[in-house]
Amino acid sequence: APLVTRVHEMMNYSDNVLAESIAREVAISRGLPPTFEGAARAVRDTLAEHGFPLDGAVLSDSSGLSTDNRISPQHLSEVLNSAAGPVESAEQGGLGESQESSESTSLRPLLDSLPVAAVSGTLATRFAGQSGAGIVRAKTGTLNKASALAGYVVTKSGQVLTFALISNEASLLPARAASDKAASALADI
Repeated sequence: APLVTRVHEMMNYSDNVLAESIAREVAISRGLPPTFEGAARAVRDTLAEHGFPLDGAVLSDSSGLSTDNRISPQHLSEVLNSAAGPVESAEQGGLGESQESSESTSLRPLLDSLPVAAVSGTLATRFAGQSGAGIVRAKTGTLNKASALAGYVVTKSGQVLTFALISNEASLLPARAASDKAASALADI
């Protein structure tokens, strides 16, 4: 399948094997070994080249399954903000796209790959009866005692907000419920 199709499937269903496979393809294309280390380096290098240096982050794999991985909500938010951010045009007074708007344009498809609350993928059974249903788009992440939800929402007032919520050392179901409630509260703004 084309890369865009595989990325959509990986994000929508939180397919960790596919995530690692795609990262290893990136490693090969960059002349790095298709190993956990090579794939993680390829991801870090690619992100840094696009203005996301991931200072302080630790990537031991690209699937997110390693308990050694460490990434902050800020790191996730920076990528989401770039994807969801405004794109300047020549009509808006610019002479062309800035680096920031160019990154927004190239990352924009990421937004379409995120599951929709109460509708698709890993969020199909979440957000039922909440204001975020059908509005919140986010990637889930779950490990033992860790739960994450990172995505975006268009608020009632028409603003686009990005968020990254991570619970560590928390019971899974209450952590998920809290994330869903927080994301729904953003939709109500």
